[in-house]
Amino acid sequence: MLKLLVRDALSVMRWGLHRLLRRPVRSGVRILLYHAIATLPRRRDRWRLSVPPALLAAHVAWLRRHGYAIVSLEDALDMIRGTRPMIEKAVAVTFDDGFRDVLTQAYPILRQAQVPATVFVVPGCLGSPEPFPWVEPSVGFARPLQWEELQTLLGDQLVSIGSHTWSHRTLSRLPVEEQGLELARSKSALEARLGTSVKWLAYPYGHAGSFSQETIACVQRVGFEAAFANIMGVNRAGDSLWMVRRTRVGWDDRLWRFHLKMAGAYDWLDR
Repeated sequence: MLKLLVRDALSVMRWGLHRLLRRPVRSGVRILLYHAIATLPRRRDRWRLSVPPALLAAHVAWLRRHGYAIVSLEDALDMIRGTRPMIEKAVAVTFDDGFRDVLTQAYPILRQAQVPATVFVVPGCLGSPEPFPWVEPSVGFARPLQWEELQTLLGDQLVSIGSHTWSHRTLSRLPVEEQGLELARSKSALEARLGTSVKWLAYPYGHAGSFSQETIACVQRVGFEAAFANIMGVNRAGDSLWMVRRTRVGWDDRLWRFHLKMAGAYDWLDR
């Protein structure tokens, strides 16, 4: 908790200094990264992967109230490519892993507010009755989505599906051949089962050390059109499509902190 308070204090100080100096801010699109949508024991969810449903609803309402344009990931990528004008205060919503509560808890909130979202799933785990192997089972995380449940999400034009690799291993730790297999197997499995093109990848873990230039080359060879990281910041026209930044959101992001994250106060953390 002390570490979190120190992080907050430093972020607020940096943000306040930025405002005081009136440094110009270039427009860009911010992409939010959620995982599980559930009310779990906070002290045991140490990676802050869960967000209570009521807090997700509050985030969506806050974005609407403050004039943010919630766009699809396709539109966000077009802005980064420069093929679509950058919209002021543009934001997109993504979910990693594919927890069942994305369907049961997040989807009703998104549908009611007409918020487009992209879910990055791990096909090697879909259908398992057990929690994902990289989360602490005693915390209470939901099981992965079933294939039929994923089809239900995809049936709504608000929802798109991306790959999170076949088994969620850290790509940079694998030989190049295995990286290619993780990527190609996930893409082909999703496309075969869902009957739709899967164009985007989210790197497992997503921090700067979790993928390499070799990984990016594999992503391109397999045929993905963009790859998403877990690195805080906004994305501007002309930025790389192979390490698209996303702003992670967790159970600690009450509205005041969410406001600061949207303003960029925490973007320095991953530099």
